[in-house]
Amino acid sequence: MTAAATWAPGEPAVLWVPPGRRGSYGEMVAEVAEMMHRPLDPHQLQAVDALNSYGPGGRWLTLESCIVGPRQTTGKTSAIVLPTVLADLLTWRDKDRVVWTSHRMKTTLDTFRDLKEIIEGSEEFSRRVARISDKDGDEAVFFTNGSWIEFLARSEGSGRGLGGGIVVGDEALYFT
Repeated sequence: MTAAATWAPGEPAVLWVPPGRRGSYGEMVAEVAEMMHRPLDPHQLQAVDALNSYGPGGRWLTLESCIVGPRQTTGKTSAIVLPTVLADLLTWRDKDRVVWTSHRMKTTLDTFRDLKEIIEGSEEFSRRVARISDKDGDEAVFFTNGSWIEFLARSEGSGRGLGGGIVVGDEALYFT
């Protein structure tokens, strides 16, 4: 693990990017954040840059990525992860499935409502949406390119064993 050489307020205590990095899709994610009217601050951009690292051939450098930070700060969900997911859904692949899951459905629905507001407030995003399902327990956004994002809560019977190009585990309070 590579730790930051010196720690300063606002700098991560630990920043690790696996060996073999050839570049990052961070600038593309930053452009999506701008389209969301949520420009990234320097610390968020640093996290986005690390999380979106790629290796040879432009392939993701890792199968898993993680941000650890205090609750309700740094914009982990809305400023870092959500723009990354939207970049994946709308830019990088023709068709993809994303599963967004949190321990509590309330937290999951907060992100779903946030995404709906982004879509409804932006012609750039709304023209790329085929439909939005806001039926209880079936919350999802389907895009015109065939991609979609589902919103679930983790429990013994839900949010486990699901696959997709990206599976977001928002809030890891009860991860084992």
